[in-house]
This record gives sequence, structure tokens and C-alpha cells, in this order.
Amino acid sequence: MGAFLAEGNIHRWLNGIPRGIELTVNEDEHIFINNIISILNQYFSGNTTGNKLKPNSKAFTIRNLSVQVSKWFAEILYEVNHNKHFVPNIYEYSEDFIKGVLSGLYD
Repeated sequence: MGAFLAEGNIHRWLNGIPRGIELTVNEDEHIFINNIISILNQYFSGNTTGNKLKPNSKAFTIRNLSVQVSKWFAEILYEVNHNKHFVPNIYEYSEDFIKGVLSGLYD
């Protein structure tokens, strides 16, 4: 969740309906990329892929095209105005969960 807050967005159809999520990271972050793909594949159905955006760029996009994952992130992390935010009751979660969110933001 922290990685999504820092690097991600909801991938939408042209009509605005969520169809998945994507995160853009540096292509050199191999362990991070593999961890994100593994987590998405473990917890959400859909086709998780990773692709370099442009030949002369270091940008690498991880995309999971699952309505389930996009709805989960949209409901948990977005306000009505589509700004990303922390879950209002984040401090009610376990210490490990909070550390994981913060770690994703700063890694």
C-alpha cells in the first residue's frame, strides 16, 4: 500500500471505470519490482506485468489489470476528489502493517 501511495495510480478505461493499477519505478530496482509483482499475484487476480516504458528511459511500469485490485485501492486509498490518502483509521492496524505502509513510501 505504501508503494502504491508513493508510485502508483488507478488505471482506468476511457469512460473512467477502474480496470487495474500501475506503479512506475526505476528499472534498476529489481528486488522491489519482483516483490511488488509477487504481492499482486499472490493477493489479486489479474495479469500482472512489468514493462520498460521507453528505450532511453529508466522508467519501468508494473501493471495489474484486475477490476478487483483497482476497486480495493480506490475504496481504501482515495477520497471523492481522487486524491490519494492514508486510510483514516490506519492507526487501528497492526504495527507491522503501519511499518509496511511507511516502508513502501520511503523505499
